[in-house]
Amino acid sequence: MATGPATPASYGVLAGARTQLGQYQEAEEAVQKAADLRPDSSSLARTSYAFELRGDTGRAKDLMERALRAAGTPG
Repeated sequence: MATGPATPASYGVLAGARTQLGQYQEAEEAVQKAADLRPDSSSLARTSYAFELRGDTGRAKDLMERALRAAGTPG
């Protein structure tokens, strides 16, 4: 029996797995769901990476800067 992820963190894990498997469309869908649920530094960084993989480095940079601003600390 398959179950769907229910939290932003689980969508993040799913996005990472899909990316590593080369399933980029499915990875982007998981990233979007995570960002919709909680647009925090983690989901914004994952979204940035999705844009980088598509070659949209300008948008990726903008999103990574948003992720940095959303982070509690620079680390």
